Amino acid sequence: EPADEGLTADEKDALGAIGLTPGAAPVPVPAVKGGPVSIRSIDEFIEHFIGKLRESKIPGGLIMLEVTEQAALTNLDRAAASMRRLRELGCGIAIDDFGTGANSLAYLRSLPVTRIKIDGSFVRDLLTYSRSGSGVKGILQLAREYKLDTVAEYVESEAVARRLQMLGVIRGQGYLFGKPEPVDLALEKLGEEEMLAVKEIFDQF
Repeated sequence: EPADEGLTADEKDALGAIGLTPGAAPVPVPAVKGGPVSIRSIDEFIEHFIGKLRESKIPGGLIMLEVTEQAALTNLDRAAASMRRLRELGCGIAIDDFGTGANSLAYLRSLPVTRIKIDGSFVRDLLTYSRSGSGVKGILQLAREYKLDTVAEYVESEAVARRLQMLGVIRGQGYLFGKPEPVDLALEKLGEEEMLAVKEIFDQF
């Protein structure tokens, strides 16, 4: 997406802090995805992450951490406490695969998340199954009520992207925009300023 469309105020401020001005070129916001690990491992990761972030000059607003519903379910209270520490540093928190778990609403009420990622199961057949569209609309309504950003997963065609935009989704993830690839290869496709900024972030962690 264009750098001046869909960015939150925090993300724009963070880009400015390292000398990048939102403009016509895409600006990547790195994401760290947490999996279903033990609570002890989560605590150790949070301590390591916060320590590294404080040592660096990287604005927390440039970091978006993703956590699966399964990871949060391990211990909701402890997950909430860890996320609050990260939010104090300006980091964003995204719930991955939203809409597939039985406790999705409990997460929105209890966790200081800033973004929800609409699960690909609602997106794959968006053009052929009306209930998928209804599901996306419902998730968007929840996001608006909780003042959260949304990202649609599994966007693989222009037609799906257009339909999502019509529904109100302005961020997407999927093969339409790019396939997973090694970090070094991805960095080569960026402009020099963007490449140096993103490389600095990855080098810190």
